[in-house]
Amino acid sequence: MTKKAITYKRNYLSNVILKVDFNPLEKWDDSVSRKLIQERMKTDFPKCEILKGQDFEVIFGPDSSPTVKTNTTREGLRFIDSDAKNFVVCDSASFLYETTIYTNFSDFYSSFEKYFSTYREIFPLNTTKRVGLRYINQIYIPEGGTFELKDYFNSKIIPVYEGVINNAKPLRLMNISEFSFGHTLLRFQYGMFNSEYPNPIAKKEFVLDYDLYTNEEINVDSIKDEVQSYNETITECFENSIGNKLRALMQ
Repeated sequence: MTKKAITYKRNYLSNVILKVDFNPLEKWDDSVSRKLIQERMKTDFPKCEILKGQDFEVIFGPDSSPTVKTNTTREGLRFIDSDAKNFVVCDSASFLYETTIYTNFSDFYSSFEKYFSTYREIFPLNTTKRVGLRYINQIYIPEGGTFELKDYFNSKIIPVYEGVINNAKPLRLMNISEFSFGHTLLRFQYGMFNSEYPNPIAKKEFVLDYDLYTNEEINVDSIKDEVQSYNETITECFENSIGNKLRALMQ
């Protein structure tokens, strides 16, 4: 990375998520194994929910029309800690760790590694078909006018609507951009998300949501290095997205 990461006293991260996907594991159908992982996780996650849902893949044809490729039901487990701040969601083909109290990447990844290792001890796997790291910053600025965003954020990502949509009150001002970094892809959502929607925007709230992932096959032993590089890329993108007024609030 070209810029050294800055350490702040506070952050605006509402959710940090690390998810890996892999080919379905037949052993997941064994109820004894599913009970075993519940037993192993219950110390850190006393609450467990059984999830039932539709597993499907949507593909887009040449005319950009969506087509459902598969549609099968699979059962998953959602583990919740005692404060409902940390979560693990897993099933036969995916494992997700999420926290709402992020402090630093090292601690976050150590937690993921601990729980993913527990999963792999019961449900062995060697390769993944997708790895993704997502940082969601929900920023509320209590000072100044609602739309006075200059110097809090890079001017290139501040939404502009005046002169385009006139005589109307904005309800949301959101943008979605997608980028390729070689074998990794970034989905960047940013703007004024408006927590009081569908009422008009009345608070100075801004979201910076970075979802960086690869769809290439990766050996599980290489996940740490892969995700470390994702963290560095997202950190640089975040620094490029904000201004000195927001940095001052984070110091």
